[in-house]
Amino acid sequence: MRIDVLIEYDEKLSEVTFSSKTTQYGETRPARIGLSRFSNDDSGHEMIEFVGEDWEFLKNVHDLFNAEPSRKGWILRVVNPFESHTFEPTPMFQMVHHFSLFIFAKYYPKSWTWRKNIPFITTYDLTMKIPGYNFFNLQKKTEFEKLLRDKFKNISFVA
Repeated sequence: MRIDVLIEYDEKLSEVTFSSKTTQYGETRPARIGLSRFSNDDSGHEMIEFVGEDWEFLKNVHDLFNAEPSRKGWILRVVNPFESHTFEPTPMFQMVHHFSLFIFAKYYPKSWTWRKNIPFITTYDLTMKIPGYNFFNLQKKTEFEKLLRDKFKNISFVA
């Protein structure tokens, strides 16, 4: 099965719209991802805490994160990876991957967990519309596109 995924970033509203004609599903969410890491960890590995949440949720998440005993010594940061000045390849890839899996899960609500582990069953055609993508850091763009090509077969960027 081939699933098309369109990801559009609205610069003015800082929102991401992800949709698919194949699955006939689309949704708009804020373009924010929450990442956490242990304060002494220099490996660069970060855990995803949330993707695409609004400001009401974010007001509470810092308090809840700091109050959680198992999160002592952890740092939470919120990033909008679609902005040129805060662009980071790995968080942006994680966000794109999350949205593609979300669409996949909407199409196959009962069997998506095992289908995602068998890569030849489903292929993705990914189209991204990001204003100002040409002005992003070239080295970071190259790293981001390499991450995308490892996961998605057909990728296109639209200005």
